[in-house]
Amino acid sequence: NQGQTAGLIVADNGKELLILVDDAAISQAEELEVSFYSGRSVSASLKGKDEETGLAILSVALEDIPEDIRKNVGSATMGSSGSSVQAVPVIAIGRPQGAETIIFGMVTSVDYYQNLTDHNVRLLKTDMTGLQGTGGVLINLSGKVLGIVHAGEVESSDVLSAYGISDLLTTVGKLSNGQKIAHMGITGTDVPDEIHLEKHVPVGAYVTGIIMDSPAMKAGIQSGDVIVGMEGEEITSFADYHAALLSCEPGTTVTVTVMRQGQDEYQEMEIEVLLQE
Repeated sequence: NQGQTAGLIVADNGKELLILVDDAAISQAEELEVSFYSGRSVSASLKGKDEETGLAILSVALEDIPEDIRKNVGSATMGSSGSSVQAVPVIAIGRPQGAETIIFGMVTSVDYYQNLTDHNVRLLKTDMTGLQGTGGVLINLSGKVLGIVHAGEVESSDVLSAYGISDLLTTVGKLSNGQKIAHMGITGTDVPDEIHLEKHVPVGAYVTGIIMDSPAMKAGIQSGDVIVGMEGEEITSFADYHAALLSCEPGTTVTVTVMRQGQDEYQEMEIEVLLQE
């Protein structure tokens, strides 16, 4: 059995090329190969993966790459996937429609987020169509990467969407360095200013759900808790929480400060959580 997916060269560390791919396409692979523009294939190995985002990093030794190819390949230039990319013309490359394809379109929406475990990622929706089980990248007309077309994101032969690259860079950096991603096991969101003012909900990372048998569940964190600190670091948003979690290692115990609603007001609690990969 064989499968294919598109890859994005994200780094050259002097010893290896590091290539970002969709983990769904390689999760059951016994052997991995990378084919370059010339059609030449070389062996690759798995450097790291993150099951929540579905991303993986492959490593290809530079000494295995023919000199003529090495001179003509380089790392991608990353752009920004903030709200400013609304209505920006984009190009989808890779395999966004099931085969090697280049299609043109425009970012039509940046207002949606994919709620992953411990991580919310901005979705860049376009006026292009995609196919389920495909992958690729969105670039702007300057060639900068704006998003990663995720194989599991397109629900049908419908709107082509991509994870905003700005929300993935830290994760990609850790995977590229062979580091493990720590998880606590919650879903959540920010506390809007109006809710904070009207309902007196504390500012922080609001927990909307707990993953079954996760470190958070085992430690006693509950839906409705508001995380306001981790290891003494102030948390004012779900993005703050994710950034603090990425600085931790699996297998370590962290002190999480939460505000939990009582009969009359929120009460502060400190909970010890043993993080897992």
